[in-house]
Amino acid sequence: VPQLAGETVTAAATVRNTGNETGSDAVAFAVDGETIATEQVELGSGETADVDFSTAATTLSTGDRTFSIATQDSERTAAVTVREPQPASFETAPTNLDAEDTLADSDTVTVEIENTGELNGTAEVALSYATTAGRSFSRTTTEEAVTVPAGESTAVDLSIDLSDTARVGRFDGEVVVA
Repeated sequence: VPQLAGETVTAAATVRNTGNETGSDAVAFAVDGETIATEQVELGSGETADVDFSTAATTLSTGDRTFSIATQDSERTAAVTVREPQPASFETAPTNLDAEDTLADSDTVTVEIENTGELNGTAEVALSYATTAGRSFSRTTTEEAVTVPAGESTAVDLSIDLSDTARVGRFDGEVVVA
């Protein structure tokens, strides 16, 4: 369970009256022995009821925790690990460019940026390219900051700037994300 804002942890159980008479009992949800919530359930003989409890993930301490749902006569537990969410992590790839393509001044390269983390983040994206045709050179485009929500991807267009050289080069580089 990651401690993400807006995320909830839910525990559910089916409670059954195994007695011969109608009865009422408190069903308690606890984390590490501390009661988080209770619900009063009244059932006829042999009847069942589903109970659900929820708590915000951010209210739980990180580490191994014991969740339990208990009545006066029965208790069930489960071991749950609560952890810090994975920070934003980015993977990139040019979507309209092959290693065999040639680049010219003002060409646009589209780069797909995927956030594989569990938190929103901002990536500094740059396209590095070089050529060995004629006179060798290498260049990095102007960096661009791109905010990408957790688990999503976005595309950004980067322009090739060869204004200080007349060379047209083959793409021989990589996308750099900081």
